[in-house]
Amino acid sequence: MIGNLYTLFLLINRDKAQQWRVFSPEVLSSALILPVLMTKGPRWNTHAVIGTAGPIKVKKRLSLNLSTIQASAGSWTAAIYSYPGYRTVGNLGSLQVTDANAEWESIDLQPGYYTIGLRYYDRQASFTMPVIQSDSTDAIPAQPVAASVNQVYETLKERDSWFYRSLHYYVYTILQLRDRLPAAWIRREFLPVGAPETQFEYGAIARSQSLKISLHATLLEQYNIYLTRYNRASLPLDWMQLQEPIYDESMAEDGFYLLRIRPKQPGAIAFQQNWLAIQTYQAA
Repeated sequence: MIGNLYTLFLLINRDKAQQWRVFSPEVLSSALILPVLMTKGPRWNTHAVIGTAGPIKVKKRLSLNLSTIQASAGSWTAAIYSYPGYRTVGNLGSLQVTDANAEWESIDLQPGYYTIGLRYYDRQASFTMPVIQSDSTDAIPAQPVAASVNQVYETLKERDSWFYRSLHYYVYTILQLRDRLPAAWIRREFLPVGAPETQFEYGAIARSQSLKISLHATLLEQYNIYLTRYNRASLPLDWMQLQEPIYDESMAEDGFYLLRIRPKQPGAIAFQQNWLAIQTYQAA
């Protein structure tokens, strides 16, 4: 129902569909935006600057200005979603670029409408969301982004309410019961719009439990590992990039954790599950 309202909102406010919408205090001040994000992509990526755009009408090809992206971030990924179904249909990113000197990076698509979710990691001091072209015609203009934009996550947990708790309260429960439930269903519920080239690891943490993560040296060398911990409303409590072999911290309330594991460079050694050990235990 919230998704249908947002679809109607974009149809009425076409100017919003023709510009980048970067997660920021200004964007989140809209009465509808936070409920949409809490249903369409509720596991907040606190480590990337995220911009969405569209819906864009495409006949054959969608293109992003690669030179702008390369000047903005060392690592990036752009997921392409069908509209209005929001099904992932393609992906562009720093790990798939074949010609780093090219001006554009493109993907061929079936005729239809699409939205884009662009994530910038390892950002430069200043950065810009790129021009998007549909069939060689400019569809979305470039948009500079304030370097402080991700400060929005520092106060997001203050939005906690019975409404967001009711939306996400079940997530903690299904993660506790994941050994008894279909893994694919849990993945769809937990990560409806996860980036295809990112390895995800997640689970529940009870209040006063500790989360211990052990990382193999090869994993730390080949991959960037990002951790976010959430409360039962799926609002971020804390986050960090893991750069040491051991992480061990207790949890102040019931919630869950999410690891995003991304190769540092194209051609990184394939991820091995035995490089990573995760356990929860009762804190003293």
